[in-house]
Amino acid sequence: MGIFQFINNNLDHFKIRFYLIFIVGLIDGCLVFLIPVLLAEFTKHDFATSDFKRLMLIITSLYISSLLVSWVIRKYGESLGAKLGNHVRQKYFHSIKKLPVKNLLNLHSGYTLSLINKIADGLGQITDSIYWTLAESIASMSLFFYFTARESISIALLNTIIIVVFIIVSFFLSKQMVPIADKLNEKRASTLESFADFLANIFTVKKLAIFSFVAKKLSSKTKKYDDQIQKLQNFHASRWLILHGLYGVAFLSTIGFILYQISNGKVSIAVLILFVAAFAIIKSNVQRLSTFLLDAMKMEAYADSLEKIIAPAELYNEYGKGIRSWKKIKFHNVFFRYNKMEKELVIPDFHIKKGEKICIVGKSGEGKTTFLNLFANFFKPNKGTRYIDNRLYEKISQKFFQKRMTIISQKIDLFDISLKENIMLGKTIQDKRLLDLLKQFDLLEWVKDLQYGLDSIVGEKGAKISAGQKRRINLIRGVLLDREILLLDEPTANLDLETEKKVINFFDKHLSNKTAIIVSHREVIREICDRCYVIKDHVLVEQDRDL
Repeated sequence: MGIFQFINNNLDHFKIRFYLIFIVGLIDGCLVFLIPVLLAEFTKHDFATSDFKRLMLIITSLYISSLLVSWVIRKYGESLGAKLGNHVRQKYFHSIKKLPVKNLLNLHSGYTLSLINKIADGLGQITDSIYWTLAESIASMSLFFYFTARESISIALLNTIIIVVFIIVSFFLSKQMVPIADKLNEKRASTLESFADFLANIFTVKKLAIFSFVAKKLSSKTKKYDDQIQKLQNFHASRWLILHGLYGVAFLSTIGFILYQISNGKVSIAVLILFVAAFAIIKSNVQRLSTFLLDAMKMEAYADSLEKIIAPAELYNEYGKGIRSWKKIKFHNVFFRYNKMEKELVIPDFHIKKGEKICIVGKSGEGKTTFLNLFANFFKPNKGTRYIDNRLYEKISQKFFQKRMTIISQKIDLFDISLKENIMLGKTIQDKRLLDLLKQFDLLEWVKDLQYGLDSIVGEKGAKISAGQKRRINLIRGVLLDREILLLDEPTANLDLETEKKVINFFDKHLSNKTAIIVSHREVIREICDRCYVIKDHVLVEQDRDL
């Protein structure tokens, strides 16, 4: 099955530990099964007191050994599943962050997150099943068929056929169940996405008083989810009945066959003892194996669905050439549109020299933010060329753009961490400099009034602070990232004149040695820029400074 290859490919530094624990699981399966084998062997003949002492000593030793082996699996094996899940989450995050922005815009975050969590959380169950179910089943079934065959080839053959049929039927039914489970996951993700969306915007719901609309939407999503839950449960119940019916047939027919053989003196009663005890173990293992097959196929379906999302035909160039220094960035006859419904953005000619400050103006919807995304290589044009000096964008490693450029967007999303972490974003900055920057934006007194100061949690998407405060914090952290090229999208929007003046002074002070492209309608922004471009009718052209 593909799930085994998936696990093996993602084990990485856990690989040796995983296979060692699997071997321990095989040993545990052997130890557990040897107890009924010994009972059968010792009761074939007269059972004396000396046999009792020897048997109890051996069984006790086997039981203690099994306890120790099980302790090893629980301590080192079960924790590995959870750690592997966290490891896979990080791998998926690194894969998703490499996706082009155009792909991310079409990504259903709730569904994707649901798939990742299903896989990561499910890995713990799958790996546990591999240790406790698969390894033990391999060991116990092998020993069962071996010792049963020593007493009766026909009994061993009969049970082999029944167990094979059981596994085949279980596999077939589980495979039929996977699409239903996958559909359930889609409904679950859609429902949770709606709950998360409305919850994240609960203030908007209250302000607009749209409670009935929200309740209707959530009720509709929940009903579809509930219907799919029942559909899956109906199939699961039928599957359970069929498999347990097969087990009943196997158990009763084998018991009857053994009793018939005993009555004819062909096998000893010890075989019955072995079978009854061993069959209880086999039953448990086969049932767990059936559940394992279902979980494995569901996991495989989730992984396949996620692979379609994170493995598009086109990815960023991670291995192109790096650039140590540059002098000029140029666009020539660049055309871009999201889809056939959108108007095409046309850039006949654009250039910016290192150290220049350029202003981009235009009406809303003309494509100013799209241009910034093209410049930062988040979008790839439908046609046209983009150069850094004489090198095409496509030949340059994406790491150049990640390390040299920062977009300070007009859409501000802070993380649900402390204010200080939101500003510093992992960089080491002296408190004196940080406080000085806050003072320049009239934020210092506000920070001091917070209960925990800079350590205060800002809430999901910065819900605990005002829009104006978020905008200024966004500007500070963008500058503190200290990237060579800054792309600012309406940095003074919705700011009063006094705050705007402070922002302009801030730019004048901190952008002196930077290259910057600033999207803005404000005349004061134009005054600090070297040149200006305008986008009109979705065409970008350079504007005369005197206009």
